[in-house]
Amino acid sequence: MPDSFLILPFLRESAAVNMATDLWLFQEYPDASLPRFRRFDWDRPSVTFGYGQDFSWVLEETKCAEIDLCRRPTGGGIVKHGEDWTYSLVFPPSHPVCEGSASEVYLYVHRAISVSFAKCGVDTVLLPCKEGGCSFTPRKVIPGQCFLEPVARDVILSATNSKIAGAAIKRTRAGLLLQGTIDMRALPDVNWNFFETLFLAELSAYLGAEPELAEWPQSFELSRKPYVEQFTSTGWLRERKATLSRK
Repeated sequence: MPDSFLILPFLRESAAVNMATDLWLFQEYPDASLPRFRRFDWDRPSVTFGYGQDFSWVLEETKCAEIDLCRRPTGGGIVKHGEDWTYSLVFPPSHPVCEGSASEVYLYVHRAISVSFAKCGVDTVLLPCKEGGCSFTPRKVIPGQCFLEPVARDVILSATNSKIAGAAIKRTRAGLLLQGTIDMRALPDVNWNFFETLFLAELSAYLGAEPELAEWPQSFELSRKPYVEQFTSTGWLRERKATLSRK
């Protein structure tokens, strides 16, 4: 009998609470032995930026008020939210997926997106690696605007040759967290409920697991409260000062 792949309930919350929930799901979810997925939305237009990005530069680049900005637990660049389809995936360290590289996970998840779009009648490709290989060596510069700076294996809309899907990854002893986003503005005719069904089916095939609807545990609000406090703090936003121990 195949293992389960947990699908958590949809939430629409602030940027800080969304990021806090993702890190909680990564580090504190009670059944840490199973892969888990959640789809979420934003209660107002917001901007997230990568864990390693300089806050002052992001503030100048986005011209946003601090209240609309949030530092992610993952890397990557600046992402504007509010008209995007966002999700997160957590893979436990014991899962076979984690035996490979983070770049392989990135490839397979984006391939699942591309295949799902094809079934929706949308033609996409994955941005190919540059000549000389596709190993994920550390970048010498911190990425800037996510959708303006596509990297290998991002999802590209064939009709416009523009990036429509990207992701950022955090890997620790707790496993692997992937936070992904798709630009909905470029895809006005897509049935997103149908797309989600297809995407989850592709992910299930990749994971060798059956999707299973799960509920947030009774202790959810209390358990994630310290994470919310961290992600709403000025110290985290400006200087990535964490108040939680890292697993």
